[in-house]
Amino acid sequence: MIVARTPYRLSLAGGGSDLPAHAGRHGGAVVSLALRQHVCVTLSPRLLPGFRIAASQVETAASADAITHPAVRAAFMHLNVAGPLDVTIAGAAPAGSGLGSSSAVAVGLLHALAGLRGAACEPEALAAQACTLELDWMGRTMGRQDAYGCAIGGVKLLRFRPGGAVAVRVLDLPAATLDALTACALVVYLGARADAETLLARQNRAAPDQAGILNAMAQQAEDMAGALEAGADAMWIGAQLAAGWALKRRLAPGVTTPGIDALYESARAAGAWGGRLTGAGGTGFLFLMAPPERHSAILAALGHRASLPFGVCHDGARLVFVDREAFGAAPP
Repeated sequence: MIVARTPYRLSLAGGGSDLPAHAGRHGGAVVSLALRQHVCVTLSPRLLPGFRIAASQVETAASADAITHPAVRAAFMHLNVAGPLDVTIAGAAPAGSGLGSSSAVAVGLLHALAGLRGAACEPEALAAQACTLELDWMGRTMGRQDAYGCAIGGVKLLRFRPGGAVAVRVLDLPAATLDALTACALVVYLGARADAETLLARQNRAAPDQAGILNAMAQQAEDMAGALEAGADAMWIGAQLAAGWALKRRLAPGVTTPGIDALYESARAAGAWGGRLTGAGGTGFLFLMAPPERHSAILAALGHRASLPFGVCHDGARLVFVDREAFGAAPP
């Protein structure tokens, strides 16, 4: 059995500037952190031929090209995984909720396959391969921040160069800043969207006309990275989230809705310093910074919706269990 654990990611600034239509021409930058909530991908020996995949749905398939789970099918076909094999994918956050869940699955799946074959896999190489899986093999329209945000632990500045190169700088935050971020963050679930990729594609098409906004978002990420390392406090982070959300909501129709705006204003009125939606927008998680003593009032103002415990994962993607002998002499 092989178990790969991959954190979700959450962006503090610059999300959207990594979209290919913009970053391919102007570059982009994102401040991203790995969350202490994970997707787990488990590969297990299978007695019967073919594959069994248990994710949001359970399926069996005689061959890789018959698998309906898009990431598993693409990975197994391009990497010539023959089976027999059982695959289980489980995580705390629903798909389409803006925490990079599809990339966490891609990273975890590739990491588990590397572990099955006894291959070493450095975090940045793993992130690059996950980008290949999602952008090239699956043909998705998306940026590269998700894979790097999930594969690499901690809080980091990701710079996206024209041509596709990604530069990673893990930030050295003072303990007081990290403690304040952890104590003051609220991640409140508003719902998932099935058409997140459609919204990303719309934002990507609009990117050439929104270069000024996207450049400003990338610059905010650069500025935030320096401020965080210099000891920025939680109130300042909240104000920057609010400023970034004001920019993000101008990118394309569907990023926000009147209902989302009303919930955000309710959170602000209840004491939040600022916040933003995760991911492409429209729904997902509402990420807020607020004094800890105001959290209960904010959650009440938002209708006591579910919230995700917040914490920063510093070790990134990991293989937490590896038993290759269980697969016999020749792993799939």
